[in-house]
Amino acid sequence: RTWSDERPDLDFASMELSLKLNSIVRAVSDEIARQIDDLGINLGEFDVLATLRRHGRGAKLTPKEIAAATFVTPSGLTSRLARLEKMGLITREADPSDFLVPHPLLCPPPYTQCLFSEPSASSDSPLPCPCT
Repeated sequence: RTWSDERPDLDFASMELSLKLNSIVRAVSDEIARQIDDLGINLGEFDVLATLRRHGRGAKLTPKEIAAATFVTPSGLTSRLARLEKMGLITREADPSDFLVPHPLLCPPPYTQCLFSEPSASSDSPLPCPCT
């Protein structure tokens, strides 16, 4: 039975749309996760790297700015940054005006794996490269 059978007096179109959109988001997230799985990072870590790359080479963002851009709490971001730093994909540079706020930076090549490379004939990855 469906809701429309149980409650024909109510409009469930928005609920139906919401469920369909959720299904699409899940499928896209699963596909991205599949593509980055071999790189040893998860979707949240990929999001941090993409945020740093999107702001340009050498951009210095505070953890608070990254948290806002990735829709994660600063405390949730801390573990992501620690894992990325341990993997050698980012470094944290102290702010000369405030040594308590380290700015995460993408590590320059060759220290970073090219996670966002342009697709080539030999690659089926559509993710652009942060190294360039």
